[in-house]
Amino acid sequence: MRTRAFRIEDEVCDYLDHVALIEKRMNKKERKKYYFINYLNKLPPIERKYLYDRFVHQSNVMVNEKIERAVTEEIYEIEDAVSYMNGEVPDKLLRLDDVTGLDFENLLEVLDL
Repeated sequence: MRTRAFRIEDEVCDYLDHVALIEKRMNKKERKKYYFINYLNKLPPIERKYLYDRFVHQSNVMVNEKIERAVTEEIYEIEDAVSYMNGEVPDKLLRLDDVTGLDFENLLEVLDL
């Protein structure tokens, strides 16, 4: 009786393809995070405090649609820029009109972080 082993070459190639895909996704996420943190650091302190209070600390603050819309537009720009950097076409279907009901996790999800 003989047993037949799997073809190690095929398995290694599949494994390396998966590793490369994961590394590419990690790099995209790190780039998005870098640009978003950079954007947050350039905001006036009052706007940054509002965003942290509303989305990170989930404090009960008065909704400021102007700030939230600006942040959402920046998130879309970051998403588009990183897509173009990777030779991809941005997903324009992923757009929200009203962000006032989103929590911080949902905003990060838009950035795919």
